[in-house]
Amino acid sequence: MRSKCNCLIEKGNRMLLHFMLMFALVFAVALAVSATANAEDVTEEAVEVNQSVINFNNGQFPDIADEDKNYKLTGNITIPDTWYVSGNTTLDFNGYGINVSSKTSVICVGQSAKLKLKDTDTTKTHYLVLKKWQFDKFDENEEEVAIDENGNGVVKVKGGFITGGQGKDGTLAGGGIVVTGGNTMGTIAGGRVIMENGTIIGNTDIVSEDFDYGGAGVFVDAQGTFEMNGGMITYNHAEVNGGGVGLHGNGRFTHTGGKIIGNNAKGNGGGVFAAGNYGKYILKGGTVTNNTASLGGGVSVRGHGVFEMLSGSVTGNTAYQNGGGIYSYPDTDHPQVGTGLITVSGGKVADNVANENGGGIYVQGGVFNLSGGPEIKDNKEKISDGSSTAPSNVALANDQKITITGKLTNTTPIGIKRNEGIFTTGLTDNGTANNFVSNREGLGVYAVSEDGDNYGEAQLGTDEWKSLQNALLGVKDGDTINVRDFDFDSDYKITAGEDDTCLEIWGAPDQYDDPYKVKLDLNGVTLDRGLSDSDAAEDGCVLNLDTILDLTIIGTSVDNHVGTITGGNFLDSRGGGGIKIGTDVSLTLQDGVVTGNKSSEFGGGIFVAGKLTLKGAPKITGNKAGETSTDNNVYLTTNNNVNATITIVDNLENEKGEKAEVGVTTEAKPTAENPVAVTGKVPNPYSVASKFTSDIPDYVTLQRKAVVYLAVPVKVTYDKNSGEAKGKMDPQTMPGGLVDKLASNEFTWSKHTFKEWNTQADGKGTSYKDGAEVTMTKDTTLYAQWKEDPVKPEPIPEPDPEPVVKKSYGLLTAKMTSGKKSIKFTWNQLKNVDGYKIYMSECNSSDKKIQPKKVVTITNGSKTNWTKSGLKEHTAYKAYVQAYVKKNGKKVSVARSFWVHAFTSGGDKNFTNPKSVSVKKAKVTLKKDKSFKIRAKVKKLNKSKMLLSKKHAPKLRYYSTNNKVATVSKTGKIKAVGKGKCKIYVVAVNGAKKTVRVKVKSK
Repeated sequence: MRSKCNCLIEKGNRMLLHFMLMFALVFAVALAVSATANAEDVTEEAVEVNQSVINFNNGQFPDIADEDKNYKLTGNITIPDTWYVSGNTTLDFNGYGINVSSKTSVICVGQSAKLKLKDTDTTKTHYLVLKKWQFDKFDENEEEVAIDENGNGVVKVKGGFITGGQGKDGTLAGGGIVVTGGNTMGTIAGGRVIMENGTIIGNTDIVSEDFDYGGAGVFVDAQGTFEMNGGMITYNHAEVNGGGVGLHGNGRFTHTGGKIIGNNAKGNGGGVFAAGNYGKYILKGGTVTNNTASLGGGVSVRGHGVFEMLSGSVTGNTAYQNGGGIYSYPDTDHPQVGTGLITVSGGKVADNVANENGGGIYVQGGVFNLSGGPEIKDNKEKISDGSSTAPSNVALANDQKITITGKLTNTTPIGIKRNEGIFTTGLTDNGTANNFVSNREGLGVYAVSEDGDNYGEAQLGTDEWKSLQNALLGVKDGDTINVRDFDFDSDYKITAGEDDTCLEIWGAPDQYDDPYKVKLDLNGVTLDRGLSDSDAAEDGCVLNLDTILDLTIIGTSVDNHVGTITGGNFLDSRGGGGIKIGTDVSLTLQDGVVTGNKSSEFGGGIFVAGKLTLKGAPKITGNKAGETSTDNNVYLTTNNNVNATITIVDNLENEKGEKAEVGVTTEAKPTAENPVAVTGKVPNPYSVASKFTSDIPDYVTLQRKAVVYLAVPVKVTYDKNSGEAKGKMDPQTMPGGLVDKLASNEFTWSKHTFKEWNTQADGKGTSYKDGAEVTMTKDTTLYAQWKEDPVKPEPIPEPDPEPVVKKSYGLLTAKMTSGKKSIKFTWNQLKNVDGYKIYMSECNSSDKKIQPKKVVTITNGSKTNWTKSGLKEHTAYKAYVQAYVKKNGKKVSVARSFWVHAFTSGGDKNFTNPKSVSVKKAKVTLKKDKSFKIRAKVKKLNKSKMLLSKKHAPKLRYYSTNNKVATVSKTGKIKAVGKGKCKIYVVAVNGAKKTVRVKVKSK
């Protein structure tokens, strides 16, 4: 909900005596009637309006029957709601003002209506109180503003004014005046306002939504027009956009005189905000000055917004971020709207300041057309620490360019701040590079002299590698360098020349300072040092990182080009052909490729003495080192007995599904007893060992306890230890000094059970259980240990009863899922029951009858699972679930599931549990008295073992949820009984089931 700014105005003189009030009202009405009675008098005499007239007319201006209406204020007035203007209306402030008492706009000019604002007496003085002062005092009117102890601003205003408005609704602002009424096709005209003088002051737009179109002082929408020939729009405040003026929907604001001064917005456009749908601001003689905003202190253009500057001035404005004077940017929230347009052909843009980028003009996106001879000078932006300012007249983000649409006649060169490269289009026939000057220290503006499409354009910088190097040497904390900005030829490749050196990035100047955090976005570009040939006359890496630096290199693929670092050939005594990471450097490599680099000693790809972090899917392969040029990709050093390791932050896969490939070598050499860590702790649940390979074939890479190691492989040989045993097991390779799991026994011996492994054939050595986790430090042979099987009959239970079903509660189903020494029960929830009981026992054997016992009572009718632990391994159990309700304090059974049987541990040496049930057809439609045979299969946990015999329960059981619709036989034959729908459950011995849906139609 929008809140009121509570601007207070000086009240008019109310010295009339009480007994004279009625007479005054009658006189005012008579005057209004007289004025409207004679059409010829309307344009000559105005209806006088003061607070008494407003009160007499129920808060409205008196109605004038003629289409042309002429009003003149004879005192300050407060209206309770918006004044909706119709027809052709003229308002003479006569030195007085209008305030609105509700949270709404002061004036709304709608479809085909016209309002002319004039002031025939500018000598009257008023003091307006703007609560919660939110404006910067500016030199021109500083003596007019006083701030009281409550933080309110008392502003001196001469002449007529409009104040107190708070916008119309959540998206249409216009606290002072809203101009609207037309349609998007242009077939219906919007309203029109002509402002000759007067002051629109102290209005607010407090909507906080990002899509707010702004316009605390004035909002023009829907084919509306506003012509400002004089007066002021000042001290208006927007919580988001358009402190002074907001434009949208083909709304047009033509500014030929007067000032938009001292307004502010927390978002865009302190003075003017030209939003999407072709909201247009034309400046040709007026002034936009001393306004403030986060983006576009003077003017901000978004989406299809348009700003044409023919003359006039944009001066003294401030942006807390970008675009002190003028700012344009694409509408990322509504990309279908497109990009904005700024056209500058005259006027003055000067003395504006941005705290970040573009003191004068900042083009984040959209189109910037330039022609004629505008003055764009003396604009500043603050340097990173805010201690001083640097020239910044026109700043172009990323690859933005200036479109030259006509002859340039400016006598003062326009300062440009941009990454190196061509920054104009259309300059060839309209000017030269001399029309511009660089605002980047150390770089000049050059003409493009080569033949081709860009002939005659202007560019910053001349050499790709050197320009990139200059930028890297000038980085500050928090900077991002986009390498694509230095690829002048647009071939996705920057190659060093013969006299070029390693690329270096300066970091923090003092070892006690925090490292500079810098990003280097390769943006699909290859950095080629050009020295990969063995006959190269000079040597050097691609990137030499040896300052106090926290660097992120982004190598993400762009337009099928992958950011690549190649061609380094470093003869340093240590290494680092592609990248050398010094001890005070932390490098994060996100995606990209490091390949085709060499070094004389170590780390042909990357030499790590500091910290290396990998993210996404980087590929560090194909790099060589040493005289024999063996694989040597990432080399991890040892400093002060501490081995360098790689930090991992994700699964080393990117959004495209590509996987990292990283070859590693460590200065510390692994042994069979002591492996060497390659990474720090890998975050759960990531398993990344497969992304690493050892550059030395004698070692293996693998992950243990969230750390990837380089280890010496040892061999474990398995011996069946019996001439009668059968089967074959290949030797197993394990990492020396690390935990690994023994292979599962595959030997068999009739009437014998495998017991364990032992390092000696006679069992007197070290014993290991089958599949045990072990740590081997040498090649080892393990001998199978056997025990003769006792004769053990299959458990034979008594037949299980059918489930108990009561019509009002339905069929209760159950399932048993086994753990090693536990069984988890799951069942379907029945409505209106109070709880469940589970009865369980071991399966009956041939010589022992075991009665089931209640193992748990569950008092929550919505619970559908429970786990029984502490059971025997490899043992068959049976159970059923019973549902109950409470009646008279007793638990009364209302349903019982079918019996379910299952082994713990998934089975024993002969038997296994069902895994799942499948049916050939899961939906059946039958006519009454017709039948259908279900064809179903059971999938086993262990394919080589048997399921429990039919003495426990049939391999498959069949249950119908409604026998009045369809019945099912023990063999799965469905018979249609009556019209309706039901389900047939196909149930395995452990309760695993599949549902067949049945629909019965009448004959």
